[in-house]
Amino acid sequence: MPEFISVYDDPTLQRLGGQDLNGFYRFDDEAVPAQRANLVENGVLRAFLMGRSPTRGFDRSNGHGRRQPGQDVVARQGNLVVQ
Repeated sequence: MPEFISVYDDPTLQRLGGQDLNGFYRFDDEAVPAQRANLVENGVLRAFLMGRSPTRGFDRSNGHGRRQPGQDVVARQGNLVVQ
């Protein structure tokens, strides 16, 4: 990506720019506290949205494990912000 772009996902945001956000939650569906995940910094991919299922190089959840009724938990975005 261009160096001027950064992307993060923050499910702890309740409002942004005066707008209520639908992606707010305190804990994900695996009981992990929600937290900001810095995904792209200055155009460089730094992280992934993670639940408790590890992947190479990323062994911890960052509070993004979510599920639909009747489905398995997968990593999902809460409030994706592009700067």
